[in-house]
Amino acid sequence: MRVDHLRTLPPGDGRAVQSNFRWNVPDDFSIAHACCDRWASDAPNRTAIIEIGASRREWSYGDLKDASDRLAAYARSKGVQKGDRVAILLAQSAYVMIAHFAAMKLGAITVPLFTLFGEEALAYRLKDSGAVFAITDDENLGKLKSAAEGSDLRAIITTPLADAMAFDPLPRCEPVLAETPAMLIYTSGTTGPPKGALHAHRFLIGHLPAVELVMERFPQEGDIGWTPALDRRPDGSGDAMPLLWRSACRASNAQVRSGCGL
Repeated sequence: MRVDHLRTLPPGDGRAVQSNFRWNVPDDFSIAHACCDRWASDAPNRTAIIEIGASRREWSYGDLKDASDRLAAYARSKGVQKGDRVAILLAQSAYVMIAHFAAMKLGAITVPLFTLFGEEALAYRLKDSGAVFAITDDENLGKLKSAAEGSDLRAIITTPLADAMAFDPLPRCEPVLAETPAMLIYTSGTTGPPKGALHAHRFLIGHLPAVELVMERFPQEGDIGWTPALDRRPDGSGDAMPLLWRSACRASNAQVRSGCGL
């Protein structure tokens, strides 16, 4: 597939880029559509994520769409609606992206949580965000349940999402706009209590010029991005989304110390 139409930067040297750059934010921009469903429609078998760890697994865009559609249908059966907050506490895997896309297809707002957080840090963010649904794994389930006491959390599902995969795919996504809230990312809390920064779907577009500049006009045909950050910090998913929009994403669940993670 041609990638030149995916660029946000105009051609030319640095001066030309600075002079000619203009923001182009479509009114109806959706992260889940841009990063998942559009690719699944145009090239369903194209590799989206390559997981590298104890074993290797490749996920196509069609795989991501099917899994996120089924998880969205499951979450909706648990009462998740547009504007609800969905907490995501997951170790490095494609399920991080599947969780984000599923929630956003319902018009919900994702709350990424750091896997190294203790119960106190998790409890604060769960209560402050008002999250009603959570996606985690077996390793973090006990900690999350303890942290959820006294919060608004109504349901938790763990990977590999077996209950959700038994659901029929979500037939239609909830319409969203570029200004619709998409993700609530908490600050570190170094100068006071952590504060939730609410990002609209358009925030992804704001990442793209930096991706292109830092990665030498990424993407070129056949480029693969590497991100070790999906569970290393709460906003790590924001690193992978531009890669999925543009090209394949290689996500390692080992401790990566080098590569081209943003």
